[in-house]
Amino acid sequence: MKQIKILLAAFLTLSILGACAPSQSVQVESSLPGDRIRVIPHVEIDYQTFEETVADCTDIIRGRFVTEHEYDEYSELEFTVLEVCKGQTQSDSIFVMNCPKQATIEGTGYSYLTDSNVYEEGQDYLLVLDRTSSVYYEHDRYTQPGDIYIPLTTSESCTMYGQDLSAHSEIDMSSVSADIYTEVKNVIASIPSTASETGLVGSTAFIDTDSISETADFAGYIFRVKVGELYVSGKYNGTETFRCSIEEIYRGNLTGEEKSAGILVPFFSGTAQEGDEFLLLLTRAGETSKVYTFSSKVAAIRVEDTAAVETVLEQIAE
Repeated sequence: MKQIKILLAAFLTLSILGACAPSQSVQVESSLPGDRIRVIPHVEIDYQTFEETVADCTDIIRGRFVTEHEYDEYSELEFTVLEVCKGQTQSDSIFVMNCPKQATIEGTGYSYLTDSNVYEEGQDYLLVLDRTSSVYYEHDRYTQPGDIYIPLTTSESCTMYGQDLSAHSEIDMSSVSADIYTEVKNVIASIPSTASETGLVGSTAFIDTDSISETADFAGYIFRVKVGELYVSGKYNGTETFRCSIEEIYRGNLTGEEKSAGILVPFFSGTAQEGDEFLLLLTRAGETSKVYTFSSKVAAIRVEDTAAVETVLEQIAE
C-alpha cells in the first residue's frame, strides 16, 4: 500500500497555508525553546514496510549530524552529506524537519511519537528521506517517512516507527554484521525505486531567479489582484495567506466562477496587507486548487511599481 507520507501530507498543507487540523492532540514536554508545554497533534498513518518506504522515498543519504536549529514551532536537524545513495540531492548540507506528532498506525492500536530519535554531533547516520522544495523555503526540506533510524557509528539500535527495524523489514538485524551500512545499503540497492521523476514530493513549481522577466516567462498565471482578508498565518515557513480578488487576468484560464470566487495567495510575512494591489506571477497548487503560489521570490509586484509592471506586460506581449 502506498503511504501518504506521515508528516509530508501535513507539511504540504502547512507549507502552503500554514496550518493543519489534526483530529485530536495530546500534551507533551516540548524540546523547543523555553521547555514549555506544547500541544502535539495526533495523526493516523498507513502502514508501510521498510522495503516499501525505501522504494517510495525520494532520497537516501549517508549524513553526519551537525546540529539542531530550533524555531518557535519546529526544529531542523542539519546533516553534512557524505554520500547520496538515492535521489537528486546536490547540496553539501541538508535540513531535516523535526516536528513531533503522536502517530497511530491505521488499523492497529500501536501509537508512537514521531521525530523523537536522538542524533549525536559528529556521528554518521543513514537517512531515508522525502524531499520537498518551495519558493517560500530558504532551502529544501526533508522529512523521514516511518521515522527510520539507522545509526552507523554509534551502538544505538536501528528502528522504524519507534520499534526494532527487524519488525518492519525482511532484514534480520540480529544477524547483521558490524558493518550495518554495507548490509543495509545492499538491501536498498536491490529495491526498485517508485519515487517521482522530479525527485520531489508534492512541491509546487517555481524558478530560482531574481529576474522579473524570467519569472514572467515561467509563470502559468499572471493576475492583477486586490488583497482581501488574512486567511491564515504560516507557522512553518514565514507566510501569510490572503484571500485575493482578481481584478484582471493577463495569463491563465479560469472559469467565470473561479474568477468570481477569488484565490488564496501565500505572501512572505509582512509584505502585504488588506487593500494592497499587486501584479502576481503565479503557479497553481493543483488543477482545481484555490491556492496560487509565487513563481519566484520576485513574483509579487506592487501596481505602483510601474517600471516593473511594464516589464512584465512587455514580456508577455512578445
